[in-house]
Amino acid sequence: MFYLFLGLIFIVVLFNVLYIISKFKELSFIKNLKEKNKKIYYILIIVFFSILVLFLAIDLINTFVVYFHFLIFSILIDLLFKLFKKSTNNLAFIISIIVTLSYMGYGLYSAYNVRETIYNLKTNKDIELKVAQISDSHIGTTFNGYEFKKYIEEIANKKPDLLVITGDFVDDSTTKKDMIKACEAFKDLNLKYGVYFIFGNHDKGYFDHDFTENDLRENLVKNDVKILEDQYINIGDNAILVGRQDRKEKTRKNAFELLDYLDDNKYIIVLDHEPNDYEILSKTKADLVLSGHTHGGQMIPLGQVGLVLGSNDMVYGHEKRNNTDFIVSSGISSWSLKFKTGTISEYVIINISNN
Repeated sequence: MFYLFLGLIFIVVLFNVLYIISKFKELSFIKNLKEKNKKIYYILIIVFFSILVLFLAIDLINTFVVYFHFLIFSILIDLLFKLFKKSTNNLAFIISIIVTLSYMGYGLYSAYNVRETIYNLKTNKDIELKVAQISDSHIGTTFNGYEFKKYIEEIANKKPDLLVITGDFVDDSTTKKDMIKACEAFKDLNLKYGVYFIFGNHDKGYFDHDFTENDLRENLVKNDVKILEDQYINIGDNAILVGRQDRKEKTRKNAFELLDYLDDNKYIIVLDHEPNDYEILSKTKADLVLSGHTHGGQMIPLGQVGLVLGSNDMVYGHEKRNNTDFIVSSGISSWSLKFKTGTISEYVIINISNN
């Protein structure tokens, strides 16, 4: 799959290069150059190709994303010009660049600008609870371990009763230094019921990095974070918090096995990183399910594709199925992609109260 992805990148970039070379040829000032000055055209091509190679070497995935969008916008704008029988190649080329830069600039801002999202939920159970949720921080992508602390301080100032971390706290690209510093952000938060963590599909790593799963566990625990793996804990007298293992874990319990024996007079909150088991969860005792993983769709149209392919039951936001509320966060950061064109970066505040 990885090599297939690399092959796709190579094909798209090659097509993009050839397409842009052809666009250069059509520019009026290139056409009007005398033969002896054609070297200007070749210099422009060499400069463009050098910049492309440099950016691919620095950041393969994000360079691919930008160039892919430029290709799509260029083709669409060319088609519009042809539809309206306009032949101003200079203008079409300039508009393609402006649209691409504006669109990707918006995506960059959306990924790096973290917002607060508030949900107010009602229940017939006797409870007043304020839950803060962060998900998919992928430390090191849009902020480092030091910068992460300011977001935790901002969340703490909202005075939640507890904070839950619904997976993908770290990634393969996270350094040990950043992991340690990010874990230290949870120390001495002084929340009424504390901080809780479940593993996502990236937390244990796909490739080698400079810290182990045990290093992550040790640093979370010593900074007062409780790890839940198919386990539950009482939150005060009227709520239960359940943390599930990630979907990829072979030892993960099914939802009924995990929840059937719990006291359904209490408000039951389930942390489940991937939003993939919602039909079953809606038939259990769960009152609220909190997930992440999807990054809110990340970039148009990835979220819609995920739903069509059935890889996710929900991409973003809140909905109610039977008697269970489901909330999927778009995440406080981003995976390797540094753009979010279809969503925002956020932390979530959930106010739960009696009807």
